[in-house]
Amino acid sequence: MKSRIALVALLLCFAVAGVLQAHDMFLKLDSYFLTPGDTLRVPLLNGTFTKSENAIDFERVRDVALLDTGVVTHPAPIAWHAEHDTTFFGLALKREGTYVLGVATKPRELRLKAADFNAYLKEEGITDILERRKKLGQLDKSATERYAKNVKAVFQVGEATTANVAKPLGFPAEIVPLDNPYVGQRNGALRFRCLVDGKPVAGMTVLAGSQRGHEVPVEHSFVSDAQGVVTMRITRPGHWYVKFVRMVPVGRGGIDYESKWATLTFEVR
Repeated sequence: MKSRIALVALLLCFAVAGVLQAHDMFLKLDSYFLTPGDTLRVPLLNGTFTKSENAIDFERVRDVALLDTGVVTHPAPIAWHAEHDTTFFGLALKREGTYVLGVATKPRELRLKAADFNAYLKEEGITDILERRKKLGQLDKSATERYAKNVKAVFQVGEATTANVAKPLGFPAEIVPLDNPYVGQRNGALRFRCLVDGKPVAGMTVLAGSQRGHEVPVEHSFVSDAQGVVTMRITRPGHWYVKFVRMVPVGRGGIDYESKWATLTFEVR
């Protein structure tokens, strides 16, 4: 009997750990440099930048958008499916240029115990909500969160780059590259604008990281300026990501907080 109780407790610990770890979502391509006519194989990671914790059913998808030569389209993904804990789908690429691909999910709800919720706020840099909970004496209060994720990847097809990559896809939250990351990659800084509901957000904590091979990503923290812009300097080759979480109190309909997640990835050679 004791062994069964211990097993149940251990499984519950793993379940909670899974909830805490499966925060981020990324479009993380094997290569961000492709040839015209290729069918792009897109991995969708739901967990961390190094490992997906679970696959995403297509029923959860709100929108798939593609920015190609300044025009936003909504292509049907090819063969959306799961391989173990990772989601994959395909996309046909017809011409050269710099593309921005995005996937937005429908809102879901999650309830976390107080300690888990506080740890998550700290990990993701959501310091304004953490400070609010401290001020209101709510650090020992569990929380129900409604969340949706909006992920993008910027990739290059062929040699010709596209000037207009700064057009938003129209997601509830998104990171917009103000500079083409494939022009002068390692010779300067790249600027990104944080949008929520189409408007720039100032004072946003933005995390950016890079990874070579299978190493643990090197991550740095930034704060968006009055125009919602962060500037980061490219320091090394590898796969890069930029991310933020915008959370606001709700306090009605059984929902304590609503969060909108945004990530963007690209590669430096």
